[in-house]
Amino acid sequence: MVGQCVNPKCGRELRYLRDGRIYLFEVVAMPGTRRPEHFWLCGKCSATMKLNLSATGEVKLSPLPAQANPHKVGYPDLPFPRAG
Repeated sequence: MVGQCVNPKCGRELRYLRDGRIYLFEVVAMPGTRRPEHFWLCGKCSATMKLNLSATGEVKLSPLPAQANPHKVGYPDLPFPRAG
């Protein structure tokens, strides 16, 4: 069972499923066999990282693509005229 954030630098305890992100991967249990396993990234870690499954069946942490402002909706920065 998932008990803490999979990020080894964090290790935050899982208390609520609403915080963070749960991943389900089929990992290599023994050569030639795979089994489903759950992994959790806490809210803080999932804001900057994601989990991927490598070709060898290992779960890897990787950074999310950088975003200048995730709340901005596709409008370029326009200069505002100064008052006065």
